Amino acid sequence: SPEYVVNLMTKLNLSYNITDFYFHDDYFPAHTLWIKRFCNLLIEQKRCFSWSCASRVEVLNDEILNLMKKSGCRQIGIGVESGSQSILDKISKGISIPTLKDGLNRISLANIDIKGYFILDAPGESILDLYKTLKLILASKFSDIQLNYYAPLPGSIDYHKYNPSDKLWERMSL
Repeated sequence: SPEYVVNLMTKLNLSYNITDFYFHDDYFPAHTLWIKRFCNLLIEQKRCFSWSCASRVEVLNDEILNLMKKSGCRQIGIGVESGSQSILDKISKGISIPTLKDGLNRISLANIDIKGYFILDAPGESILDLYKTLKLILASKFSDIQLNYYAPLPGSIDYHKYNPSDKLWERMSL
């Protein structure tokens, strides 16, 4: 519950003087009622906590972003993956470039830093696709970026698309 998490943050602060937290949960702000309650509890406590998390941009409306900022959110990690719509479609990202850009812009307007996660060398990625990704990186206001090679995880749809004896698989293998 939000109460449990805030109480644990408070205990960690009192015991170890920890003031900055990272929530390793890809959908931390996805449950609207939960994140609103969590932010409001932090605001009510008036403690000087800062925190960051990961999210998808489409779950972050202006109200949530403003509450997150007011409660101490300093950075949101976004799995952008690519600036090329064809690559986003190939990896089944389920988002359009305009929606992605709009979400990144709204996070910036809320004065929250953005860490962008990108995938390089996705199957079929061309130099033009890479150029589109670079163009998106340069046009956006990322505080950090992380570049990763494409590696479909066991259990994912893409994991079963490729032949493990293929040289492509060898490059992608964990």
